[in-house]
Order: sequence, then structure tokens, then C-alpha cells
Amino acid sequence: MNRIRKLREERGWTQAVLGEHMGVRQATVSLWETGAVIPRKAMAKQLARILKVKVEQLELEPPKRTPTAS
Repeated sequence: MNRIRKLREERGWTQAVLGEHMGVRQATVSLWETGAVIPRKAMAKQLARILKVKVEQLELEPPKRTPTAS
């Protein structure tokens, strides 16, 4: 399970609630949780502060890419 999702669920928050705290849409939180997008540095810091963890504890990884046929 994605670390952001786990931390959010531990607080009993929906994606929409976390999005409100972050000033982003629920869809953005969903993209972070699926690993399709990683938050930028400033957003990651804000996210860590809101979730009361260190940035490293978010375990952010580069977006997963699917190989394309050549």
C-alpha cells in the first residue's frame, strides 16, 4: 500500500479531506497515492508537515512508467 494512503487512512481522512488540507483537488491526491505523480519538493514538505512525518517517511518514488513498443 502506498505510504501516503496509509498515513491518510490512519487519520481517518478521505482523499478529498487531505486535498483540502493541501490546497489541491482530490484527483491530485489520488495521483500521488497511485504513484502516477510525485509531489514537488515544496508540496512534499507541506504534505509531511500535515501528516506529521518526515519527508523521507513518505517514501516518494518516481512515477511508474510503462514500456512503450518501438
